[in-house]
Amino acid sequence: MNIVRMVGFLVFSLALAACGGHGFEGEYRMEIGGDVSQNPMVQALNEKMAEKRLVIGENYTVSDGEKHEYDSIVVESEGDNRYLVFVKGDEREKFKIIDDDTLEINEGFVKIRLVRTK
Repeated sequence: MNIVRMVGFLVFSLALAACGGHGFEGEYRMEIGGDVSQNPMVQALNEKMAEKRLVIGENYTVSDGEKHEYDSIVVESEGDNRYLVFVKGDEREKFKIIDDDTLEINEGFVKIRLVRTK
């Protein structure tokens, strides 16, 4: 009877794990793009940014050793675009989903791409 109970618990745990999350958990490196990406200063900054990592968890991010928790991180659609939305209270920050491994933050003439590495 103990084996049956353990197998049942394992199956239940795996089912819960499969249901959770937003699908974009992982480690990302940053790249700067957009209209200014050919500028030598921006290219130098891009080299520094490539060393930085952002970890996205189920309801948190970690960057430069600093953890930021959110009420939720969800995927939302607007027209033909999908966004990964970080919700904390009344504040919402949106990253455009380019593909399963790439997110983009549009800051006007500068675009920051986050590319999943793990």
